[in-house]
Amino acid sequence: MTNYFLFFLIPSESYFKEQFNGHYYRVRPLNDINNRQNFSEYTYPPKQFVQNQRANIKNSPVFYSSIHPKTAVLEYVLNQKDEKENDLLALSVWNITCDRDIRVVNLLNEKNTKEGTKFLGINNTNSFKKYAESKFSAQDAQYMISLHEYFINSFCNKNSHIFSSYISYKCLYENPNFQVDILLYPSLVQNNSSINIALNTNFADKYLNLKRVYVVNTIRNEIERPTFYGDVMFFKNNLFEKEMILDNSTAMATLTHLDFRDSVK
Repeated sequence: MTNYFLFFLIPSESYFKEQFNGHYYRVRPLNDINNRQNFSEYTYPPKQFVQNQRANIKNSPVFYSSIHPKTAVLEYVLNQKDEKENDLLALSVWNITCDRDIRVVNLLNEKNTKEGTKFLGINNTNSFKKYAESKFSAQDAQYMISLHEYFINSFCNKNSHIFSSYISYKCLYENPNFQVDILLYPSLVQNNSSINIALNTNFADKYLNLKRVYVVNTIRNEIERPTFYGDVMFFKNNLFEKEMILDNSTAMATLTHLDFRDSVK
């Protein structure tokens, strides 16, 4: 079922929960973490520390993550104003365990996607085009399609988050009786070839599970192939379970295969 936010001309749709069975990735600087066994160190920040960003307004957090671990690392490293050498990151691995359909706003289109995400953008563009042409005259449908593209492409503005953050807030939080669970939008640091997701915090609190936390490097000249260190934190039901130092390359490869094998480039 599709519900259209007519002010923005951005649709929200119900997705089967199985469509979000993969892993999601988030990073924090390791030096910013006071207690590595504390779940709250890895989730979204308290509202008093939240500034205006691409998918949120000030004092209104969302859970930011990416569908690929490299995207999550790049989003942090390439958005830093100062170039820190060998700054370690905590890369957390999450999954969604939801018992219902998931309400999604898809902010991908044919023009803001590339490579592996292109088919998602094309599908979204064609879906809205079909909707507009079925509801309006040919001329009005073209106006609607152009406005829809303009609103969606606000998420690709590198210099300003004012409009994209406002759209996100309207979708995720303004109507308590009809809240969107997830926003999908392109990753600019990967030239629109990967996807970021922003989760409503109510949805994240209820359905998001932290599995493991890895330590990776952020050396800029090696960022395309980040190094994974053997210190891994294990969580179960969002509670710390154990820490393991994996000095065996086979064991580390087996574990990373479990956590990263379904990543979309």
